[in-house]
Amino acid sequence: MASAKSNNKILQGIGASPGIVIGTARIAERSRVVVVEEPISVEEVPGEIQRFTHGLLKAKEDLLALKDEIARSRGTEHLYVIDTHIMILDDSMLTTETVSIIQGERVNAEAALQRTLRKFKAFFQGIEDEYLRERGSDVETVIERVLRNMIGARHELLSTGTGRVIIVAHDLSPADILQIDKEQVIGFVTDLGGKTSHAAIVARSLEIPSVVGLEKITGEVVDGDPIIVDGTRGMVILNPDAATFREYLQQKQYLEYRDKELLKLRDLPAETIDGHRVFLKGNVEFLEEIPSIVRHGGEGIGLYRTEMLFLGRSTTPGEEEQFQTYAEIVRRMAPCPVTIRTLDVGGDKFVTNLNLDDELNPALGVRAIRLSLRCPELFRTQLRAILRASALGTVKVFFPMISGIGEVRQAKALLEDVKAELRSSGIPFDEQIEIGIMIETPSAVI
Repeated sequence: MASAKSNNKILQGIGASPGIVIGTARIAERSRVVVVEEPISVEEVPGEIQRFTHGLLKAKEDLLALKDEIARSRGTEHLYVIDTHIMILDDSMLTTETVSIIQGERVNAEAALQRTLRKFKAFFQGIEDEYLRERGSDVETVIERVLRNMIGARHELLSTGTGRVIIVAHDLSPADILQIDKEQVIGFVTDLGGKTSHAAIVARSLEIPSVVGLEKITGEVVDGDPIIVDGTRGMVILNPDAATFREYLQQKQYLEYRDKELLKLRDLPAETIDGHRVFLKGNVEFLEEIPSIVRHGGEGIGLYRTEMLFLGRSTTPGEEEQFQTYAEIVRRMAPCPVTIRTLDVGGDKFVTNLNLDDELNPALGVRAIRLSLRCPELFRTQLRAILRASALGTVKVFFPMISGIGEVRQAKALLEDVKAELRSSGIPFDEQIEIGIMIETPSAVI
């Protein structure tokens, strides 16, 4: 597949999903949504609000149908991403902001929604934390879906044509990737995106090598061009010459052989040469990351980050929602242990309905365990959910960013109170649940 052009052009991006694939490029173009801003009269305001509401409802119906389709074709492990998009549609901030613009600025619903999107994008782009910054792409994807409904534009699926191809696109949503046929698409590269985007996370869970954040690759590639994607190094080689093609083909074959040989060892105990037994576990944020841990012989979850349940929403998750998530993780990993870290947010990580004044901003202000202790009902709700999940398997609880013994004592006291509540209500939990702390500050060591 060496190119007759022999440009051998190397582009550096962000490795989103590891692995090497060699194939032909398939440009995935999607028509852009064009919004025309139009002034409206006072009498037209209710009608525009109704059009906006209808667009939201139709988008939710579309996502629920897509969720069913993905559940049938790929199972349930990736449905969290679609649930996230549904949560964005249900968020009161989206509705309140857009309706306010329609009423106050007297513009059509599409223009009001686009203004809301611009505000949200500016907000997310100002966030330092990469994971949270990438959540802006989810908001943009959802709002574009609503806009398409409002202007009557169809929702286009990616056209991959025939043969095994590498998708080249400006951007891809998680839903796009979940609908990819792995028999036809062996990798993808995009202008936009980051390593912590939901699209990248889904690509890793599906083991589709990919590179994102290439900025202008859609302008560099022609349909059918030979292309090499090195998702491990974040590199893309366009029109490789014969020597480069041979080099990467050898690397690809070696990596496939190595992975196959390592998988043969996955069920053996991890032990040092001097006889010390160690336990290799995975750190996760999403349910869809669990199959990879199991497939590669992981012996549990060393750290489950609970922040993803709380971030970027207008209300905090209740006890039952948290319990169902923790329970699903415990069930999937059984009989291996799961360590659940309590809420670790602060600084530019946010829970939108908590009013903590300006102390959320400093790096060592109200965050992590301090936030939980400042909001005891929030903390108790999470502890109840964790304890209930502990009845289903081996669960350990982990307190983040401890700065002194006083915080440990306060956290343990609340935990004991919650245990007493569950005990008196006859709700089962592990009476011997283990507790751990995360040492991240000098004061915690001293």
